[in-house]
Amino acid sequence: MRCRGDGLGRLVVFDMDGTIADTSAGIFDSYRHTAQALGRRVPDDSELADVIGGALPINLGRKLGLSPEEIPMAVEIYRDYYGKEGYKESRLYPEFREMLSVLKEKGFSMSVATMKAERFAKQLVRDWGLEEYFISVHGVDRDDRVTKPDMIRMCLAETGTAPGDCTLVGDTVQDRSAAEAVGVRFAAVTYGFGYTEDECRRSGIRYAVSPAELPNVIE
Repeated sequence: MRCRGDGLGRLVVFDMDGTIADTSAGIFDSYRHTAQALGRRVPDDSELADVIGGALPINLGRKLGLSPEEIPMAVEIYRDYYGKEGYKESRLYPEFREMLSVLKEKGFSMSVATMKAERFAKQLVRDWGLEEYFISVHGVDRDDRVTKPDMIRMCLAETGTAPGDCTLVGDTVQDRSAAEAVGVRFAAVTYGFGYTEDECRRSGIRYAVSPAELPNVIE
């Protein structure tokens, strides 16, 4: 692999849900629609708070009490609804676009790695007008076999970046675990769905309380 200065520069890989945008409304509505379609009890927002950013088949099975045989149909129902309605409810966090401009001016390369289906992630990036900032957008495939560590490795390979020159930015413990699995650095955001400031301080994790703070945290 090429080292910093020999490739595309320092690389920042962003999680999407809870990091780039508040996607909770559409995700929760898609879970509720799936529950109704399958005749299951409809969970409320508090019961769904921990599903964002995780593996969809596992979370659907866990939250709706599905058997392994029922999960593929549930995933199909969820993604059909999310692709028609749910994704429209996503809201880019304030100052995020401006923060990307700052990182671009500083010479950072940027990509996305999300547990959202890749086709939805790419559509959202287009809808938000952020295509110019990201070299690539990686998400899960239709068979849900791609993991977040896999995606980070893809980002490293396509930019010729060494792990030590890459930072994953995310809002959950799962994001941090993915960063550690690949050997890249990790920076948390506390405006999303996972980490709080207290948790970050106790664990010695670098963090930002708003998108505007990220350039200073990543440096």
